[in-house]
Amino acid sequence: MQEEKGVVINGVRWATRNVGAPGTFVENPEDFGEYYTWEEAKNACPKGWRLPTEEEVDSLCEMKSVWQTLNGVNGRSVFASQQIFLPAAGLRSYNCGEIVGVGNSGFYRSITETNYGVVVLSLDTDKCWNETPNDYKNGYPVRCVAEDSQPKRVLPYIDTQQLLKELFRRENAIVELLYSCDFSDSSLLKNWEKIGFIRNLLDLNYLSTYEDICEELKKLMRI
Repeated sequence: MQEEKGVVINGVRWATRNVGAPGTFVENPEDFGEYYTWEEAKNACPKGWRLPTEEEVDSLCEMKSVWQTLNGVNGRSVFASQQIFLPAAGLRSYNCGEIVGVGNSGFYRSITETNYGVVVLSLDTDKCWNETPNDYKNGYPVRCVAEDSQPKRVLPYIDTQQLLKELFRRENAIVELLYSCDFSDSSLLKNWEKIGFIRNLLDLNYLSTYEDICEELKKLMRI
């Protein structure tokens, strides 16, 4: 069995493979592994690894992810400087004992319990997200994080091309932005008033850096 070194995404070292039998990882990233209730999952991770927290689930789902097929298995790949693949392994139903949702959805255990239930990392063909079903007995796969992981809050992935399309649809905004993209004056890169103007215009709570947007605009406009 190959050693699991994991990959770092947003400051958290995620295992690249699911848990198989308790204390072991499966052979390949696309392998489903075993299905665990919440109580079982608490002790499923190999030595040096543990269940992720709600914050760590959020930090992963903030990153860019795409629906992909790896060796015939559907799932979501999450990207940063490195990437992991989360197979759409479905869940094992407590009521009937069958595995359901395979190929369409995935659910991964976390350690965080709230007043509404246990936080779960969920994924489907559209996105990855955190939800809190009141579900302790269904069996879910487990994807561990390193014991010493510390999530790092960063800006979520921004689709710059989509952002630019929105800007171009609003002519007044693009004119304002183009006039402000003058790198002969580096102080413009810190012009938070203009960044706030764009943020409010698009009704977003975050943006790529002002410099990145201007660079993309210059490429498209051949400035």
